[in-house]
Amino acid sequence: MKSEIIIIGGGMVGLSIAYQLIERNISKNIVLIEKESNIGMHSSGRNSGVIHAGLYYKPNTLKAKVCVEGGNRLKNWMKERKLPINQCGKVIVPTSKNLDSQLDILYERGKKNGARVEYLNNRQLQDLVPDSIAITNRALWSPNTSVVNPKEVVFRLKEELLKKGLKIFTAEKKWKIDPINNELTLSDGVKIIYDYLFNAAG
Repeated sequence: MKSEIIIIGGGMVGLSIAYQLIERNISKNIVLIEKESNIGMHSSGRNSGVIHAGLYYKPNTLKAKVCVEGGNRLKNWMKERKLPINQCGKVIVPTSKNLDSQLDILYERGKKNGARVEYLNNRQLQDLVPDSIAITNRALWSPNTSVVNPKEVVFRLKEELLKKGLKIFTAEKKWKIDPINNELTLSDGVKIIYDYLFNAAG
């Protein structure tokens, strides 16, 4: 078997690499190798599903850019496919007086990163979360923080990639690789000759 690209790992990173390669017309001859019986069985399918709004990362860093732009792109991708998004927002409350100054740091980072963020007093806070109170009468509100079901994301991505021609081999725990000859051998002895290999395993 001949494949232009082999991707090791069927989590969000491996699936996203395959998706971008196909969408950008870089390659449609891609094989994905996953050691488990299905894709997304580790952190990609078992995380909190929070789409962060961009308050935590230092401005102008790659993490900050990926967080804000990537979060918006993922939300749009899900809306186009009518996948559910819990647009619950997020409240950040200091648990002691000496942590109050952290609100200002997060506020400034959020603003510089292009996130929506607001200060709340206790009255405004209790309108959102009735049983809550901020010891300093200050809290932060991040309305764009959302929660999704990560399994729905990875399985929809898998479904679309299979239709676009991606070949997925699961339960492959004993594959072998020969990097000198660009050859990967599956557990059943099938050999795949490749041009490029991406290691997206956890």
